[in-house]
Amino acid sequence: MQIKRTIALCLLLLTAHAAAAQFVCTYRHIITVYSTNGDYCARATPYYNFDLSPYGKTEVFDARTNQLLYTIPECLSKGFLFLSNDGTSLLHLVNLEYKSDREAFSHALTLYQNGSKTKQVSLRELTSCDSCEEVSRLFFRIEDTVVYEQGQLKRVYNSAATQCEQALHKRPACIIDDTVLLCNSNRHLLKICLSTGDITSLPFDTNHCALMRQTPSPRIDTVKFSCPSGYVTVQGYDSGEEALAKKLGMAPQGDTWYPRYKYYYVKMLLRIDRQGKATIVRMNNCDSLPENRLRKVVADMTFYTDNFPDGVDYWYQKLFGTMRKRNRFVARREGKIEQAKKQAAYQRRLVADSIDGIYIPRNLEESFHVLDTLLPAKTVRVMRSLPDREAMSEFHFGLGMWLRNNWGFWGGSRLQQYFVQRGVEHPDNMSGILLEYYYDYLHGKHQGWRTFDTTLPPNPTNVQ
Repeated sequence: MQIKRTIALCLLLLTAHAAAAQFVCTYRHIITVYSTNGDYCARATPYYNFDLSPYGKTEVFDARTNQLLYTIPECLSKGFLFLSNDGTSLLHLVNLEYKSDREAFSHALTLYQNGSKTKQVSLRELTSCDSCEEVSRLFFRIEDTVVYEQGQLKRVYNSAATQCEQALHKRPACIIDDTVLLCNSNRHLLKICLSTGDITSLPFDTNHCALMRQTPSPRIDTVKFSCPSGYVTVQGYDSGEEALAKKLGMAPQGDTWYPRYKYYYVKMLLRIDRQGKATIVRMNNCDSLPENRLRKVVADMTFYTDNFPDGVDYWYQKLFGTMRKRNRFVARREGKIEQAKKQAAYQRRLVADSIDGIYIPRNLEESFHVLDTLLPAKTVRVMRSLPDREAMSEFHFGLGMWLRNNWGFWGGSRLQQYFVQRGVEHPDNMSGILLEYYYDYLHGKHQGWRTFDTTLPPNPTNVQ
């Protein structure tokens, strides 16, 4: 199921490139949402340039006196936020189409009482979607259609949508007194009581639509700010990577990578305060560098924070380090050992039936059967509607990328060797040929791929 959802996300990104903004953009918003009576407000402030990030804060105030009542140590600016008329209950609803940066947002509904979580409900429970093949959504939306026009795939808006559907597409949730009304993706009305957390599900009808359209939205204030830049720059160094390597007594990779050296890699998420001091929030220490030393080095750094935005106490920033031993002879000796390990791992991949938990097909025919199982029915319908096999190139950066990365076209696999033995050496060509023959397979044309399967060149290339 997880693999299928991953592929579905790849296909979604293929036909909606603007979706990249769901992950990272150059600005963020501080959102202030008021209760329906206007007496209380909740202000959500992000500390990270990533949607659905728990890094930030949400503060609830008495709007009449501007007194801070309580603080939730999470940014709830993404999705819908509703505040009760007494300021004690805060409801957060969020679509989980896109994977959050951390697992803190594994629930689509979270109810807070005086700052503490009192109820959490998953997306599957709210939509009754136990076996959904597509990427699930909490909020109602008008389903558009993917078509092939003017040489490319496009999403076409459903012009037959009713006025009610168009209104719900724009605003699928509202609040009446202290009850939130939500039309979910299965066209059910969810009534959510803020004081008790009780949820009632009813079949949605036109009367509900009229009620939701007539209900005014609570007041929402938005402050836009540019995301800080330059935080990976350390005072006295050209980059954070250079500072990290030199303070560890190593040499940074820089702009040139030498394959004969052994390189050490580390990925960190830093929390940087307004004074430029950082602490490590989480770390992927790929090559077992001394972690205590890493934490001390980062604590000794001072980052540039000239453009720290108002209202933001901290900012979270990723720092990547790639470095080698300062002594070139030592780095080269370690490089030889590393290459021997990689070659041994590569040889194991060439005969493995699974890599990183993903099954690797043996040949084209088995690849088609696996794709029949993995691909959503909607995607297969789009492929069948394409005018010719060359149009499958539209999937090069979505499904094709998934195939190259997960079926070992880059790192080696038995399917990669299958293509190499037939004279196809580049991963892009492997995925392209597979997709074109899958188009033929879907249209009942089997002669071409069967000929490819049984024909070997006189002197097949041997990969060293």
